[in-house]
Amino acid sequence: MLTGLYITLRFGHFISLMLAFGCVLYGAWWGGRYR
Repeated sequence: MLTGLYITLRFGHFISLMLAFGCVLYGAWWGGRYR
């Protein structure tokens, strides 16, 4: 049970990190394209 919860937390953390990183990269690319 604890292992499953730990894996779920780690997976959610990884997904949120990738989403934040993707948004930053997309924003930087979009801003640089029309600057």
